[in-house]
Amino acid sequence: MRKETGQLKKNEYRKYFFAAVGVAIIVFACVGVIMLNYSITVRRELYETSSKNLNEVYTQVSEKFMQITGQQWNLLGMTGDYIDEAGENIDSISKFLTEWKNEWHYTEFYFIDDACNYLSSSGKKGYLELGNTWKSLVIDRKNVVVDGSLPGSDEVMFFAIPVQPAYISGFKYSSIAVSYNTEAINKELGVKAFSKDTSSYVIYANGNIVLKSEGSMDIGGNIFYHLKNADISGKSLDGFMKSVKNSDAEEMVFRLDENQYCLVYVPIGFDNWGLISMVPISVANSSSLAVQHRTVIMAVQIGILLLMVACVVLYTYYKRYVSEKDHEIARRDILFSIMAKNLDDVYIMLSWGDWRKLYVSRNIERVLGIRSSEYDGILKDFGELEKRGEVPEWNDIVKLGKGESAVNEYWIKPADSSEYRLFNQGCYHMDKDGDDVLVIILSDRTYEQQIRNHMEDALHTAEAANRAKSQFLSNMSHDIRTPMNAIVGFSQLMLRHYNNPDKVRNYSEKIVVSSQHLLSLINDVLDMSKIESGKTTLNLCDVNLADIINETDNIIRPQAKKKNQTFVVKSDGVEYCCITADKLRLSQILINILSNAVKYTEEGGNITFEIKEIKVTNPQIVKYKFIISDNGIGMSEEYLKDIFKPFTREETSLTDAVQGTGLGMAITKNLIDLMGGTIKVLSTQGVGTTYEVTMEFRIADINTNKDLWNRYNIPKHENEPDHVLVGKNFLIAEDNGINSDMLKELLKEEGAACDCAKNGMAAVDLFRHSKKGQYDLIFMDVQMPDMDGYEATRAIRQMKHPDAKDIPIVAMTANAFSNDVKAAFDCGMNAHLAKPVNIDRIKDIVANFT
Repeated sequence: MRKETGQLKKNEYRKYFFAAVGVAIIVFACVGVIMLNYSITVRRELYETSSKNLNEVYTQVSEKFMQITGQQWNLLGMTGDYIDEAGENIDSISKFLTEWKNEWHYTEFYFIDDACNYLSSSGKKGYLELGNTWKSLVIDRKNVVVDGSLPGSDEVMFFAIPVQPAYISGFKYSSIAVSYNTEAINKELGVKAFSKDTSSYVIYANGNIVLKSEGSMDIGGNIFYHLKNADISGKSLDGFMKSVKNSDAEEMVFRLDENQYCLVYVPIGFDNWGLISMVPISVANSSSLAVQHRTVIMAVQIGILLLMVACVVLYTYYKRYVSEKDHEIARRDILFSIMAKNLDDVYIMLSWGDWRKLYVSRNIERVLGIRSSEYDGILKDFGELEKRGEVPEWNDIVKLGKGESAVNEYWIKPADSSEYRLFNQGCYHMDKDGDDVLVIILSDRTYEQQIRNHMEDALHTAEAANRAKSQFLSNMSHDIRTPMNAIVGFSQLMLRHYNNPDKVRNYSEKIVVSSQHLLSLINDVLDMSKIESGKTTLNLCDVNLADIINETDNIIRPQAKKKNQTFVVKSDGVEYCCITADKLRLSQILINILSNAVKYTEEGGNITFEIKEIKVTNPQIVKYKFIISDNGIGMSEEYLKDIFKPFTREETSLTDAVQGTGLGMAITKNLIDLMGGTIKVLSTQGVGTTYEVTMEFRIADINTNKDLWNRYNIPKHENEPDHVLVGKNFLIAEDNGINSDMLKELLKEEGAACDCAKNGMAAVDLFRHSKKGQYDLIFMDVQMPDMDGYEATRAIRQMKHPDAKDIPIVAMTANAFSNDVKAAFDCGMNAHLAKPVNIDRIKDIVANFT
């Protein structure tokens, strides 16, 4: 088809050449005769010729405009496909757009959302004014061309197409576009005719001007408004406007401002756009004025000159045409090369009947592993590939009638691969201009299949998460309501029997137990929530393992003593005790396991806590094994498989009497994993349970030895004296009046006195005016108005008061996470007391600091 078009063009140029020679001979032979009528006829002939040429030239220009528009849309479509395949590979997309910009010289590339906001390839953001074209692009999802401008830029032309909504750099877009400088479009179109005095415009159907050629008159923004005062020969402005609206070609002569013009209108064929050219009559007929005053000799000379000019123009135009076609072919080759490199669609064209190869896309080697040297045997090579699924029979394909097609989807294993890939095969029997061909298109759909599988997996995961959420809420509702029911019920009974001390005491004890259970439940839920959200972090510092063991012993031993249990702590070969670890999390792990041992071991049972140091080759690392054993009720082999799952408890007659949330071991396992350790559980029902926790730590950069461990590792077998608070005087900063009164009463019953401040500022003022040694310790709430506890602590530490640097300050807050503890120490506090406060915990803290 391309060769036929080229031949027609050549024949047309040859015809023009011989016509020019014939005209020159006639001029020489008849010059004497026609000179008398020359002045009369020349104007009419030149006008008709000018009109005809203008019409022809601008018809070609309009066709070229549509060619450029279609070309830009096709390139945008290919670019959209490339960006879609590149995904989030921003570097690859940027490189591709830069190469395309260098090739096609557009001014900018845009990603556009449904509100016409854009993100350019250079990273700029803004709003793109599309006017009425917005509906066609966004709502009707059509390709559009829009003229406009951007702030700080020249007039530009936008070519835009809709694409599948996607994201790039966090920006959601549904269309893509490129812009070209209007002058570049003008030059590409070559909107010129006759001379520089010609004014040419691309207009909308309403007369508004879209483009104007270089050197055109500035007639405002609307051609109809410019022509409203024109004197139009033989026609009316309304008639001309109607022709434009109906996209009918039109030509006419009009006079305006003492000048006469020839006007030609040619519809472009795109969205009611049209091309208008205005040429002054004096320019169109300027050659006739000169010819009228020339002699026969000059006429002959002009004829020769015209003949030479015609030859030169035809030759030049022909060369230009060939050059443009060559350039177009080169660009097409580039695009085909890009397609072959990036697309997974293989195109095969065979001659119908003898099945000779007419065309095979070059990406067949990459997609199917069939080498280019084997193209001639394409059917044989393709037939030898391993396939599975609904593979179409060749006999069915050759039975396709002209215009019929068959589409199948099945799996193919490429020649150079060990894995099957899913392909969509389309076979088309086509007859084009006498060419009877079979076109086969093989499209790799493996990636799409994987996406479908991932979407199904994601759906199953979401459904499972939804079920887990429902189960979580159900468990929480039950577990929280249980202690709350006891607290509310016994509180009401206390009000009814306030004059019966024995009942009030009994009810109070049960309220305390239920409150502690509710607090444990809340702490476990918060810990589990933070772990599952991935927000749990380790606060590493240098700690003494002996301190952690002793503190754990102080918490567990009283619990064991209440059940008359024997609790033994022992160590084996511990040499290094000063390590780098998260003290709070390590204590939480040990306390969770030991508390379970106490809860699930009956009265009079035995619990053993053993610490072993294991030798390792790295001199900077110490490895411990913590072994916790009991002779309690034990667990079944089936339950051991689910022991670390949230909200799981083995339901037996023995466990029903023990309160628990089912979160303790799940939290413990997650913390051990976070710290890089392992946990092993051995249990037998009715015999007991043994936990083995193995963890590694970095040895702290301080002087450590075995004597230090022995000195600290002395478990306390008796409780400390219960008069630690007697005679003490405290400063309490607490903005809640009820909490302040409660703490004051607790301390008073233990023989201690206190001064209360309603906020951090008041606490700072009380301490500033206190005497040396007046306060033994400060209990500082964290969240208070005017000045919080952190600010108040810093203010106290910076005072010149003799006790400012040394007085113990204890954080008293409901923020019980490890990062809250770290924040308290960072501001200068000495300890952390989580609400609700416990008098025994207060005694332990006071004993450590006073």
